[in-house]
Amino acid sequence: MKKLVIGCILGVSCYSMAEDIELYVGDKSQRTGSNPKVLIIFDNSGSMESNSLTAKTAYNPGTDYPALDGYSISGNDIYYAKDFGAGDSLPIPDDTNENRRFALAKNGCASSWEILNTVGFYTGYIRDYKYHGASGAWEGIPDTNGSNIDVIDCHADMSSEDIRNASGMDDGLPVDTLGTEASPIYYSALNDPSGSRPSFNTGELVTLYTANYLRWAQAEAADIGTTSYTRLEVAQQAISDFIVANPNFDFGLQIFNYNYSGENTRDGGRVVFGIQDMTVDAKTEVLDIINNQLDGETNTPLCESLYEASLYFGGKAVDYGDNDSNRSGYTANTPPRDESIENGSNYKSPYDCSKEIYTILITDGNPTVDRAADDEVMALDGVADTAITYSTSGEGSVTSFLAPLAYYMRTHDLVTGEAAEPNDIATENFSKIRNSTLSTIGFGFATAEIEENDPPGVKLLKDAASKGGGKYYAANDPSGLKESLAFIGSEISENYGSFTSPAVATNNFDRTETLNSIYYAMFLPNKGPRWSGNIKKLNVAGTGITDKNDVNAIDENGNISDGATTVWTTGSPDGNEVNQGGVAQMLRTKHSAGVTTRKFLSDVKLDANNNLLPLTRANALTTYNTTEDLAAELNVIDDPAHQNIDDMLAWAKGENIDQVELEDGSIPTMRYDVMGDPLHSKPLIINYGSDAENADIRIIVGTNAGVLHMFSDSGDSVDEAWAYMPKEFIKNISAFRENFPSSEKKYGIDGSATVYISDVDGDGAIDEGTDKAWLFFGLRRGGNHYYAIDISYKDDPKFMWRRTYDGMGQSWSQPKVVFSKINVDGDAAKPVLVFGSGYSTAKDSAGIGGDDIAGLGIYMVDAETGDPLWRLHPTASSITTVFSGTDSIPSTIATLDGDSDGYVDRLYTGDTGGNVWRVDMPGTTIADWTVVKLASLGGSDSNANDRRFFSRPTIVRALITETVESTVEKYDEETGTTITTTQIDQFKKPYEAILLGSGDVTNPVGTDTEDKFFMVKDENIITESLTGAAVPELIEIDDLKDYTLNPFEGLEGDELIAEQILASEKSGWYISFGNASGEKSMSSAAVRSGVVYFNSFTPTPPADGDSCSVFGGGAALYAVDLELGINIYDWRKIITGYNPPGDPVFVRVPDPDFVPDPLNPDAPPPMDTFIPQGEGVFTKGNTGPKTIRTYLYTTEK
Repeated sequence: MKKLVIGCILGVSCYSMAEDIELYVGDKSQRTGSNPKVLIIFDNSGSMESNSLTAKTAYNPGTDYPALDGYSISGNDIYYAKDFGAGDSLPIPDDTNENRRFALAKNGCASSWEILNTVGFYTGYIRDYKYHGASGAWEGIPDTNGSNIDVIDCHADMSSEDIRNASGMDDGLPVDTLGTEASPIYYSALNDPSGSRPSFNTGELVTLYTANYLRWAQAEAADIGTTSYTRLEVAQQAISDFIVANPNFDFGLQIFNYNYSGENTRDGGRVVFGIQDMTVDAKTEVLDIINNQLDGETNTPLCESLYEASLYFGGKAVDYGDNDSNRSGYTANTPPRDESIENGSNYKSPYDCSKEIYTILITDGNPTVDRAADDEVMALDGVADTAITYSTSGEGSVTSFLAPLAYYMRTHDLVTGEAAEPNDIATENFSKIRNSTLSTIGFGFATAEIEENDPPGVKLLKDAASKGGGKYYAANDPSGLKESLAFIGSEISENYGSFTSPAVATNNFDRTETLNSIYYAMFLPNKGPRWSGNIKKLNVAGTGITDKNDVNAIDENGNISDGATTVWTTGSPDGNEVNQGGVAQMLRTKHSAGVTTRKFLSDVKLDANNNLLPLTRANALTTYNTTEDLAAELNVIDDPAHQNIDDMLAWAKGENIDQVELEDGSIPTMRYDVMGDPLHSKPLIINYGSDAENADIRIIVGTNAGVLHMFSDSGDSVDEAWAYMPKEFIKNISAFRENFPSSEKKYGIDGSATVYISDVDGDGAIDEGTDKAWLFFGLRRGGNHYYAIDISYKDDPKFMWRRTYDGMGQSWSQPKVVFSKINVDGDAAKPVLVFGSGYSTAKDSAGIGGDDIAGLGIYMVDAETGDPLWRLHPTASSITTVFSGTDSIPSTIATLDGDSDGYVDRLYTGDTGGNVWRVDMPGTTIADWTVVKLASLGGSDSNANDRRFFSRPTIVRALITETVESTVEKYDEETGTTITTTQIDQFKKPYEAILLGSGDVTNPVGTDTEDKFFMVKDENIITESLTGAAVPELIEIDDLKDYTLNPFEGLEGDELIAEQILASEKSGWYISFGNASGEKSMSSAAVRSGVVYFNSFTPTPPADGDSCSVFGGGAALYAVDLELGINIYDWRKIITGYNPPGDPVFVRVPDPDFVPDPLNPDAPPPMDTFIPQGEGVFTKGNTGPKTIRTYLYTTEK
């Protein structure tokens, strides 16, 4: 199945990993794949040539530099830093306490080898390979300690398909999930489909250094020697090194025109190298311009040149770019302007999916002959009529529009000219506009600190950078200029992220209904890994869904109305705003004396009764042994007071450690985004009380912050009973806290929970001390483990077990609690869990799905211990039924108790190859259990046929009317002849009707697969060992009847009979979704009274081929007859909303027109039936369906 591989178009990696979050924030290549765009405005004025300085002799890779004072050369490791090595953060070479290093032989980033050997440092997206449990993956390199690095590689190798690797490693590209910790597999061949290609182009940029370069960089000039350079030579060397060492930036170059002999003559500047990807040829070209074609011979038109840059960014008409001309002693347009960035008289805007361009202005003096663009700048929106004058006593003054122009370029869309919204400007949220950020470097004439007696030109540069959203840096020597560029590079790396605002609603709800309440799980997509979430409550009344004021709370789009005040919210209406009201508002109040009061637990330490204990540094040392190990896991440096550790743990609990201000300037104790996003984790509602009158409602939900929450609903208020962070997610805390815009989405507890309840006395309540309540959950995208937590004591959870199993993929399959004959203790049945072996991330890769090596099969484990009791698996063992499938099984497993004895004896599931499997489990002898492939409904021959099943099949025990035509021969005694007649028989035949739809839920915006919804008739309705001749014939698509066009509609008599005969010859039916539209199934079906209800989702591409916008979409509900596929209502398909739908579920609510019977006041009121999803269907009496705009979920007991 094809994925969006926009990265190939943008000149970055063609390896695209599918995620369903692309529906909310765009394809990963859009979010993070395009490189930061940087325009360098290079001062080529006369003073750059005429002024010289004496500085430390430039780095020469051919010279072996001595160790720094106090150290002895201890080898030639590669050192690294995560902030471009700016300031005091350069690693100290040969220092035994410096752990930011690894052996040279472990450097698998082939793209860095030559650069390190010549320049001495290299900046890129670097990863090393780590194991967490049984799963290995390429992850971000540790901040402070490289001692455990086995091998590193880089994004540049991925994007250029450079298969060279570190010494002793096989050629190939990095791959995740293959091998074991004892025998890891780091690489696979270029076209090998096994494993999953990781995405490297996210997160923090890392700078690698040779030890020799660091010895030079940190040595005193007296120890190295000095040389006299012109300022131009210093700038050429520093900028060249900056470009060479940063292949993950797209660079452009602008210089000044001659600007002589007065205004309106040869004004402004010209772009001599348009912003572009730094291919080998492009890098060679720009370096040649910088080092061989520039002379210092112009005036200094700073504002005019920045104005021309704004025209270039906006795709406007060329103004000063073609304005240079010859003069005595001066040859114009050398180097020439880059005409490849022009289209006729206009520029071609360099914006693509990124909406920000970073401008770096380097100059060594005040602007001169720089007033020609004043009128044009004054005409821009919001720019004052007068220029700003900067003066200093004894230094004269400078008058310029540079700072107002920089502010305009920061706060306006340079293509349309529209200003950002005032609130966005106040919060510096410019994600909706195409703008530019300006940083300035004053070279050779200023200090960095803001001083009253600064020269006027310095004040100008500082003001321009401040208003332009960047920073000012001072550089008085080569090292200072390199460091200034490094600082700017670090700022760009941390702040860059091409986030596209969602076209669908950002509060994409999951709704769970219980009693007369509906709980809305919400999340808000954002740049970086940290997304916020919330849960809100509304009421179900006879008049509809209402807020705390009994006002209708749902708007026409199915969202919570803007004016609604949800039930738990205090203060102003919170509506559909994810960050307002709900449990998030409550969590922000859980503090006292500046410290959180939350009950925040972890399994880093358990007490003697296996109770989860608070997540503290002291408790964490049970797992991590030393504070150094704990600090490494948290990605911080361990200080003597261990404050860095304590701060990181406090931040995870919600404390506002970083003193982040709110819009009103206040600094709250708790973080505003204290709750993470429940992206795929649906709330689980448990009533510990016996009934509605004595309710004790608890809500359990996981978030991708790695936290499982239990909330207590007290009616009009809510509280958090406890929060639990598994220790495997402690490693993610630092990434969430840093929240770099370019960092990829992080996942935690991404799966939905299941509960097992044993009500011993049958009173309907969960009584502490006698009854049992066990909670089970997987991690979905968060990992490959399953967890079991004992919540019998609702406020004091106990840890039961954490397990992964041989061959597990990501633990997508929601565990199902059932009973099996192989898990009986005497006469008592013990609960078991059944779940698929998970999702193989190899299927994330672009193209037709290949064979998987993980996720192949099904597990049945003891619910109390997690011990495996039986498995469907490729490798034989005493508890194994051997599985021949080659595609992973991420779905929830459908279970069947065929003989109604209380024990499951049959399983059904689909896989990611479009196959349907049946498992028979007769008796207690596992050797008698069998698996057969019931149907093959996909294919690996084309993307169109690459169907994948992710949802649980729905099993219906059905009596289906079959119509059979047969030939009957009868001897006629009168004529002495045999008469042949045709006989039509109709009869009811029992089947297991297996209902499921195909659709790649990891790629909801894909449009190249012809997905379908299927009904497969399984005629073997008795559970038995299916071997030999008993194995049913494989069902393929040609064996199914095409019901897409409703073939029975309007037929009567012989035509109807003829069509029924054709249908009876088939083994089921299918309905094709819209051809080429990308319509797909993303949930399970529901059946009621012979009617099949199933949902679909159709992506809507951005308008006008805009590849940078996210997809919208539409959800639909189908209702068809189980046997014939005909319409039941006056519609076959209705649009129900805009977000991917869940399973249709039937929910009952009170009839608003009910009048109690005075003769029987205790009689229950009649109920209305919702057939919900999106804007579902409402049926009342016999009046027929009507559309409403809501959907509900109920939990399964």
